This record gives sequence, C-alpha cells and structure tokens, in this order.
Amino acid sequence: MNRSQEDMLCFFASVANPGVNLLRRVREIIDKGVDWEYIARASEALDVSAGLLEILFRAEAGPIPELTDIRRAAAHELAVTALMEDLFRRTAFLLDEAGIPFIPLKGSDIRIAGGSRRLANPMQDIDILVRPESLARTREVLEAGGFFFQGALSGAHYNFALPGEQLRFLEIHWTLINRTSTVQRRIFNPDMEKIWRRSVSLCCRLHLSPEDLLCYTVVHGVKEYYHKPKWAADAEFLIRAVLPRCAPERVRQAVEEWGAGPALGIVAEALEQALDAGVYRRVYTFGAVRPGFLGKMAARRLFMPWGSPRLRSALCLLAASPRPTRGCLAIGIAERVLRSLRRG
Repeated sequence: MNRSQEDMLCFFASVANPGVNLLRRVREIIDKGVDWEYIARASEALDVSAGLLEILFRAEAGPIPELTDIRRAAAHELAVTALMEDLFRRTAFLLDEAGIPFIPLKGSDIRIAGGSRRLANPMQDIDILVRPESLARTREVLEAGGFFFQGALSGAHYNFALPGEQLRFLEIHWTLINRTSTVQRRIFNPDMEKIWRRSVSLCCRLHLSPEDLLCYTVVHGVKEYYHKPKWAADAEFLIRAVLPRCAPERVRQAVEEWGAGPALGIVAEALEQALDAGVYRRVYTFGAVRPGFLGKMAARRLFMPWGSPRLRSALCLLAASPRPTRGCLAIGIAERVLRSLRRG
C-alpha cells in the first residue's frame, strides 16, 4: 500500500518553524484520510512524534483520534533529549577542563539544536570532533570521567559508553567521513585542516563554519541514505535560514572541496517537491549541481521508506557522486559487498 501521504506527514513534523503553507498541506492530508496506526508506528520509529503533535495542533486538523501512542512516544523523545543534552554538557565540561579544543556535531550543534530540532532532539549518541593529535588525551580524560572506551568502530571515530540508569554513547571524531570506506572516500574529500581554520565561535564555543555545516549535513544524510527525516529537515533549515547570510564564494569553495555539489542538489530537489517552494533553488548559486536522472530518482524517494537499506544506500551514493567517479564508486560498492561476504 502506498503510504506516501503518511510518510510526508512525518517529514513535515521534522521541519523547523512550519509556516502557513505547510500547515495547510497538513490539513489537506488529514482531510483526505490517513492510516493513524501506521502514522503512530512510523512517527515513533522516526523520532518525530513530538513534532507531529505540534503540527497537528497548529494546523487545527481534524477529526483526529486520541493519539495516545503518539503522545507516549513524544514524551519518550523529550526524555531522551534531556538525557543526551546532559551527556553533551558532561562531555563538554571534561574536555573544557582539560583544555582540549572540540567542535560539536549534528544535533549537538547549537544551530541545529535550536533550529530543526528545537522541539525534540533524541539522538542515539552525541558526536564531537577533535584534532587527531588530541585523540590520546581525549581518551584519557573521558575514561577518567567515567566513560568506557569501546574501540574504533569505524575509520572516523572512537566509540565510548557512559554507564548509568540508561547507557549512553559518545563518538569522538577526528575526521568527518569514514576514510577507510571504499565508497565514501571516492565521493567526499573534506580538508580537515581548512575546516578547523574556518571554524567559528558561537556562544563561546567552536562550531563548524556555516558552509562546512551545510556540506557535512547533506553528506551525512547521503551516508545514512536519509532513512530518518531529521537529516533532510536539518538541510532544509540551513538552506532556508542560514545560507542567505553566507558569502556565496565561501560556500562554493567549501562545496567544491567536499565534493558535496550533487548531494546538495538532490536534497534541494526533494525539498522543492515536498514543500512546493522555490526558496531551495538558491543552492544552485552556491555550488550545488542540478540532479540528473539518478539524482531526481533519489529526490522523489527521499521521504518514503521504500526498498531495502542497501538499495537506498546504493542509489543515494551513486546519485551523489560526480559522474566521472561513478565507475570507481561502483568498484567501491563491489569491494564493500565482497568484504561483507567474507566476514559472513
């Protein structure tokens, strides 16, 4: 059964500061009739229950059922948000006390947390970037502070766990892509030294520059094949609210360095289709690449949980890669499949 309208509601629930047009769309979808049991399951799985309650209330949509399961899931999202915010504060305190420079990533970034995730920000872990030369000292400080070192579970970060009533997890990154991945390293190539030099101070703490935050957000969305709407909602917020204040030349330079042009074009195409607004076309003056056949195919499916994770991942990665590198990327995907077969 086609659940595209229900899936679109879950994306709408993630968008920062939903406006009049979006709320009108919400009312239209509800008026047509929706599967509330599916919506309850999907909103919980996608961590958008709190946002869904907000847009249903603000849209004055009806008639709607009691929404007991959605309210329960929303309360859980808010509880997890509080736990993860506490985890960030604890981590930041330890690193600050040790004099270790760091940059908060994803939902811990003050702009993301206060924008697209202002209502609820449940995260499976928090992510912090440190310089490679600070890794050993960072591990010492965290272990002394009660964290357990779990190893390097990817070629981009160390993993830590903090025990307690609820086990919480932390990733300490030294780079922003997995450079041991045969696929990612063929598509994206951020220059970490330039990223550190471009970093900015916000509320007395280092953060990624706006242009690097945009690139990292869309690249991470591709890596996760946008299976949760929060990554597209983060990009939507940055394009609409942050990008207009950026210098186009600085953004174009960062987009080119990252190799993020095709990925940025895909998400802009998807947002334009979903939200029916031309504001997202501005990305093409900031270095985005207009999507071709594969990019448009990925954009049309960005907010729908279709197909297997591997199929979604392959399409997103292929569509986000520059055309000259797609042959090499296919080789990388083949290498990854062979490795998984050998491990199996």
